[in-house]
Amino acid sequence: MRPVLPAIVLAVVASLLTAPDCAASAISFDFGISPTIDVTQNVVVPIPAAIINRGSDPLVFGCALVSCGGLDFGASVTAPFGEGLGALQFSFTSSFYPQFVGLVLQPNQRFDFLFGTIDFDPSVSVGNPFGTVLHPIFGFRIDDAFAFVPVTITAGDHTSFAPPIFAPSSSSSVVPEPSTFLLLATGVASLGMKRRLRVKT
Repeated sequence: MRPVLPAIVLAVVASLLTAPDCAASAISFDFGISPTIDVTQNVVVPIPAAIINRGSDPLVFGCALVSCGGLDFGASVTAPFGEGLGALQFSFTSSFYPQFVGLVLQPNQRFDFLFGTIDFDPSVSVGNPFGTVLHPIFGFRIDDAFAFVPVTITAGDHTSFAPPIFAPSSSSSVVPEPSTFLLLATGVASLGMKRRLRVKT
């Protein structure tokens, strides 16, 4: 049986889906990911992504956790109404945060990273109305600045990526009626980032 996202992690949803009670962040960035991804079904496929600092000041990630001086940041995957994440089998791995350790992103500098992995299993029918096609929304957050990119993922006999598109960040965290989500936010590393986090619908 695939592990279910621990209940304690669900408690940190507010840290990603709700902006802190303060003035709008001066942080500005673009989040980029391929809007159309073909994956080989039942094969683990790494999903690349990137961010570009669009602000006037460097983004200092430090040790990649706000508790030790780095920026407060996180990522999310949501499913649109009528779909789920079970067949997608998306996972954040323990390598997510370490990629950002020591990173100082200068204005207009781009940073490419591994967002996570997909192991699309079309035989999972729950939350999978189209069989081999799903439409998750990938998101990235730095402090109270958010950016989201809708993605079409198709399971087949090969793997390919369309050129990435970049979405600008804003202070709004609203995404279109997510029915299920997978969340990685500050503090998750100490709650089980040594193993993969998964959501099953």
